[in-house]
Amino acid sequence: MVAVPELLADYVDRISDVDSHEMMPAELWVEAFGDAAAPLAQRFIDGRDPADPGYWSIPGCVTDTAHVDEATVWTTKGPTAPGAIDPACRIAVLDAMGVRRQLMFPTSIGHCGAFIRTYPEGAGQFDGITTDRRGYARLLFAAYNTWAASRAVGNDRVRPVFVLYGDTPAELISVAERAVAAGARAVALLSGEPPAGRSPAHPSLDPLYALLAAQDVALTVHLGSEGGFVATTTWRDAPVFDGYRISGEFTGDPWTRSTMHLAAQNMTMTMITGGVFDRHPQLRFGVIELGAHWVGPLAELLDLWADNSQGISRDSVRASDLQRQPSDYLRSNVRVTPFVFEPVDVYLDRYDLADVLCFSTDYPHVEGGRDPLGRFASLLERHGRDVLEKFFVRNGQLLLPD
Repeated sequence: MVAVPELLADYVDRISDVDSHEMMPAELWVEAFGDAAAPLAQRFIDGRDPADPGYWSIPGCVTDTAHVDEATVWTTKGPTAPGAIDPACRIAVLDAMGVRRQLMFPTSIGHCGAFIRTYPEGAGQFDGITTDRRGYARLLFAAYNTWAASRAVGNDRVRPVFVLYGDTPAELISVAERAVAAGARAVALLSGEPPAGRSPAHPSLDPLYALLAAQDVALTVHLGSEGGFVATTTWRDAPVFDGYRISGEFTGDPWTRSTMHLAAQNMTMTMITGGVFDRHPQLRFGVIELGAHWVGPLAELLDLWADNSQGISRDSVRASDLQRQPSDYLRSNVRVTPFVFEPVDVYLDRYDLADVLCFSTDYPHVEGGRDPLGRFASLLERHGRDVLEKFFVRNGQLLLPD
């Protein structure tokens, strides 16, 4: 039986979970999302491996049927996990976990759309979709957001994350306005491409940030949308990287695992150094399921250049215009989720990240582990109760505000 550790007893029913997913099998996609999902759903149904435990396809699946208790919510993974399909069934899961609120990202067509839009044909992600990949991804995003809107009303504990997309700032802002009007409390940008073809620090995106800040809507980037940040994936085209498992969210080869955080790190540092959080101090930003190993070194790097931006060449070098140290914006405006296997206690020994790192389950994905509460609590116990409460409760509230 996996239960909430005694160490976290004071936090039961207050825990913030900033990463979970819907995980609907392909057999239900057309009913849920409409005809735009049909070609993609059929692709997964036809390509199902009978030996596969059912990450994408489960013949005969109709709806959530799994029993909810303290064991099943942690140990059952995939579409057969309780509440994986219908967010209305997720409330009992949160009660069993001791979680107050949870962000719910896509697994189905929203996640597939991110791969299709940001990875070109030949990169190994949904090859065979060769005609207007970006246009097809737009249809998938729109269909997913319509479904998310139908689930966002009347359920404040499970908050669907809407996908932002657009080829111009006006279009991107229009999608965000529709999401907010539909009840969105969190949205996601694709990290692998400049939003609407602009730097994240460009003033043309300020209306987007102003809207999200004014409405207390969290802006996030998530694993799976980093395609396109590097010009080519030829870097991993070597026999030594062949044969690794492709999960629903990323290819498990060493090159991909070592680089998948770079797009989100780039977006984070561009927003910080570009003054986005000076102009929009109430903006909430989350980097989800991309690890936390990079955050401390990034804080040191940005502070280093902020402190030494003059006198490094014969020409005058402009000093930073930021009102605070770059690392201060990480602590006030940015939240990052570590993987369950990361040594978060060591990160806190090395860096001032107690206000940045926050808990997530990745439910019901296997990457979230089967005892994340126990794992993180055992590592953080030596840092004291204040750190425990920040990690499990208070830090995540930035992305899950009342």
